[in-house]
Amino acid sequence: MGEVEENVMDETMPIGMVSKATGLTPKAIRYYEGRGLLPKRPRSANGYRQYGEADIQRLIFIRRAKELGISLRRIADIVSLWPGVSCAMTRPVLTNVLKERIGELSAQIELFADLRRSLEEELDQLGRRPYSDHDNSVCTCLGDLPRLIPIGGTEENPQ
Repeated sequence: MGEVEENVMDETMPIGMVSKATGLTPKAIRYYEGRGLLPKRPRSANGYRQYGEADIQRLIFIRRAKELGISLRRIADIVSLWPGVSCAMTRPVLTNVLKERIGELSAQIELFADLRRSLEEELDQLGRRPYSDHDNSVCTCLGDLPRLIPIGGTEENPQ
């Protein structure tokens, strides 16, 4: 085991060591504690927060969940189940959260695919459009914009 890994096994450790063990900044660790994702930690005689192995495991879980794009609100829902329960209670909630996240990503992928098609279409059309005279502050490189996007209101849609 490396030096950091050996320190993880100690009964309590200060935030700097927890930061090294989890890959999170001390500021992030304090933030998660403030948001209730990590229980309030006891203080040493000199006033420093003291953390244990369970805190490190929870912080690693939080970091991984954030890497997967899970919101802090949903992470808080999951870790709130931890005291006194097993994975048998946590896993169904986490399964639903992961399925929701997959659905969100699928919707985003569709939007990005539409955007890509629009960009490719614009790129294709750009080479075919005539050059415009910028004397009137009009550039038709992206199409006839005044025709595509009306300036001012209409009777149905006043601006």
